[in-house]
Amino acid sequence: MKTIIFFGAGKIGKRMLELWRQFGIQPDFIADNSSELWNTFYQGVKILPVAELRSMTDILALITCNQVEDVRSQLLDYGIDPENIYKGNTVKDMLLFWASYMNGKLQWDIPETDKKTAERKSSFKVVFDVQFGFVLGGVEAWALETGKRLVAHGKDVKFLTTDTRGWVQREADNSLIQIKGVNKLSESDRLLKGLIAIGKCRPCNVVCNFPCDNFMSACWAKMLWPQDINLIAVVHNDEEIYYKYYGAMKEVIDYCIVTCDAMENYFLGCGMAKAKIVRMAWEISCRGKLERTYSKEGEAIRIGYAGRIVVPQKRADLLAEVVRLLRERNINFRLEIAGTGDYEEELKQIFAEQSGQICFMGQIPRENISDFWKEQDIGINCSDWEGRCISRAEAMASGAVPVVTDTSSVRDEVQDSYNGYILSCGDAEGIADKICYLYFHREVLRLMGERACEAIMEQNQKDDLTGMWNAILKS
Repeated sequence: MKTIIFFGAGKIGKRMLELWRQFGIQPDFIADNSSELWNTFYQGVKILPVAELRSMTDILALITCNQVEDVRSQLLDYGIDPENIYKGNTVKDMLLFWASYMNGKLQWDIPETDKKTAERKSSFKVVFDVQFGFVLGGVEAWALETGKRLVAHGKDVKFLTTDTRGWVQREADNSLIQIKGVNKLSESDRLLKGLIAIGKCRPCNVVCNFPCDNFMSACWAKMLWPQDINLIAVVHNDEEIYYKYYGAMKEVIDYCIVTCDAMENYFLGCGMAKAKIVRMAWEISCRGKLERTYSKEGEAIRIGYAGRIVVPQKRADLLAEVVRLLRERNINFRLEIAGTGDYEEELKQIFAEQSGQICFMGQIPRENISDFWKEQDIGINCSDWEGRCISRAEAMASGAVPVVTDTSSVRDEVQDSYNGYILSCGDAEGIADKICYLYFHREVLRLMGERACEAIMEQNQKDDLTGMWNAILKS
């Protein structure tokens, strides 16, 4: 049996002790470097002289102060195994620890003040994590479209968010769960609010789209109510934070939805059970026969971009570089940019003198996105990382030739030089080269566009979206 030590009896250590005691767990001892605290007690837990740690065995030490690296070095000097030393000065760090050592042992009930509005039904609802609102991009669109499909199949669907921007309220619609005022709350209060919101929805399937606060609250809920919570973690792209937190919570997660082999292999490598890993299935609207036109020689080649206009991940700054290169080469083009983001105004200033060639379309409604792509010869994507990119697939389904960077899962749909082009991440010149080739070889547009559409149709036939959700959702 391991001995659990909190190292740090200051404000952080005391706050952590008070918080976790509510959930039926606490350390065996507290250690601290302040000699005046030695052999005293805080809420019944003894504070040890640090020297006593040298003679103790089977210690699990959580560092509950801000001097993490200094204390870690001190514990290593005392002979404590580095694998038994954990960062514990935030609630998220503590949750990662309890998930490994106390899963299923937590006890708690929703406070009386929050019980009055709690829903309790026998059937499992489906709660989608859309933490950042409904206007950002493909993840949010995927959650809304998937939710609609599940509602059509009789599921009770909810959306858990901290931001209601972009939400369209429907008559008698009670599917929105908003966690309010999070910007003014401490980390522990934010996570507790999320925990309470999920607790009110029990029993439920929680579909987590981001390794952020809602995910950590869902993990907390799973540890408290394992029979009432079915935790589904979705890896939407290969950003490192997904691997860090989903991998650390592998014991708590019931299913992990991935979009490519590389993601699956990572989680298998970190010890996640293969039975928990599910390959994402989806359906992109794609008609059997492609009916559209392409630009002809002498006309402007039409280039489309759809997604968040931001630099991190999406690399919207490379759009400006591609435009510069095309203008240097005297290419007649028109670029239409659909979406919004914090780089939008700067990009508009960069393109201020090229308003005839560059058009900002704003946020396009989902029902009109196919029409947008049918007006484009080329679908461009400059991202440094992606998952299974909805925007790319929608472009291909409408016959736009993908000229995209080599992110995860791109090769599941794009065959380089057959139905599109794949360039290294950050290679603006390579993207410009391929656009130039298509500009001077217009006959290739229809050939590649038809092949791109066929690839999405084939993928639709392979994917069993209904079967995937039936297999992982509790009802």
